[in-house]
Amino acid sequence: MSGLIPDQPLTASDPLRLGLYAWVIYGVLIVTNWSYYSNRFYYTYTMSEYRWFHAAWRTRYGFGTFIRDTLKTLGWGIVGFFWAISLIPSPITFSWFAQATTVLLSIDAMALGAVITRALGIF
Repeated sequence: MSGLIPDQPLTASDPLRLGLYAWVIYGVLIVTNWSYYSNRFYYTYTMSEYRWFHAAWRTRYGFGTFIRDTLKTLGWGIVGFFWAISLIPSPITFSWFAQATTVLLSIDAMALGAVITRALGIF
């Protein structure tokens, strides 16, 4: 509750505790995103009346949505795996987790660029 009590300024914080909070929040973000996109992928492409992938390839919008759902499901799943193994107290697992999150950030940035490009009708 730093900052709410007058004798505890905002700069008085424990970096270890803040890192733990950030790690837990990132884990919740991973679980919620993976569960959303995996359910979306499952119900759109597996359980739909058209069955599987061929309906996704009929239009550019369908193709873009399929690519987005696939990349996000795989990306968040892989980062979730590295987040889970970062429970092992070893510097290499933290490094793997950091590299996986960097790759996921790059994939999400490219996907956002593709969505904006598609929305503007450039291609």
